Amino acid sequence: MVKKEQALFPHRYGLLAVSLMLCVAVLSGCSGDEARFRFDDYRSRLARSLKLDLEQTVQPVDPVRRPRKRDMLLEQDSSQISILDFVRLYECALGEVIGERNSILGKVASASQRLFNDLAFLQLAPECIGQLQARQNDTLADKLTEAMTIKRQGLARSIGNATLASDEFSGLWRVPVALEGFPVNGGSETIAQLHYIESQVARWLSGDFEHDSVRFETALGALRHGEAGSLIAAATLTQAQLQSASQLVALRSEGRALCFNGKPGNQGRILRRVVDQFFAGEIQVWLSRVNALRYDLLAPYQAIENHLEKAQSPAYRQWREQRDRQLGWLSSAPRQHVDVILPLLESCGLAPASRVPEEQE
Repeated sequence: MVKKEQALFPHRYGLLAVSLMLCVAVLSGCSGDEARFRFDDYRSRLARSLKLDLEQTVQPVDPVRRPRKRDMLLEQDSSQISILDFVRLYECALGEVIGERNSILGKVASASQRLFNDLAFLQLAPECIGQLQARQNDTLADKLTEAMTIKRQGLARSIGNATLASDEFSGLWRVPVALEGFPVNGGSETIAQLHYIESQVARWLSGDFEHDSVRFETALGALRHGEAGSLIAAATLTQAQLQSASQLVALRSEGRALCFNGKPGNQGRILRRVVDQFFAGEIQVWLSRVNALRYDLLAPYQAIENHLEKAQSPAYRQWREQRDRQLGWLSSAPRQHVDVILPLLESCGLAPASRVPEEQE
């Protein structure tokens, strides 16, 4: 479970930071990608403050993509109940459930519909078994008990196919071409639906098979346009851009000293203001919003994954590992950038905790 972190460079600009972000929004309106503009602007100002030439292009990091659906779906064990036994079971409410599953439409049903059928089977089977035993039809009762055991053992796979491997969850993690104004609304609807799905998964796996198929399908549908994929896009953008910015700082650190005898000079003061205003005041402000969404969204999503730990295909597990590594860049990339730039500022007596002296005329 990820934990919330504070900004590495605590900014102190209040209205200035907000004003700068509004300016960014206006200037980047044509491109539609405010986040990329923030990073490009910061790198450009950083290069000028260090008196270095700026490489205009940043080598992008490819966002990890979800596996194909067929590579995420898991096979499920099934029990066969003969037509004769099926006719006998029509005296139980379970007979209709079995009939739906064995019908032509049942055999091509979606993963979520198959899940609801499994839940209905598990919910109704005990009463039907009791009725059969009361009529001393032990053979059919035993066969139904065996079928219920198989259904119970395969429930996690059935849930996983209807959730983790579903088109709706793939839509949630679809990586956009551009981030545009992300994050826009904080993903509150997506997060609420993920919490609902997680609560149902936990309840079903605990043995309570009551279900509302319409409500669950509605929750799944709401995920199609979620912003989880934008989190990956934000992470890969942050990693590439801040790595490029850190390379500028490292290149300058290898040359002549930025400040004479460790005392603040005009160039050092300019660098400090660039870091304060455009890294701490803009990029970290944006990253704090992105990370807030990351923490809130991953909490229910990873809880679902933990419930279904044994119901994930090798392809899904590989994607999950790569996804978590890339999402980690939202925290590690700015921290690593601070680690690179802090010694340079300290060499001028301009560490973030210190006040920036006025420039000399």
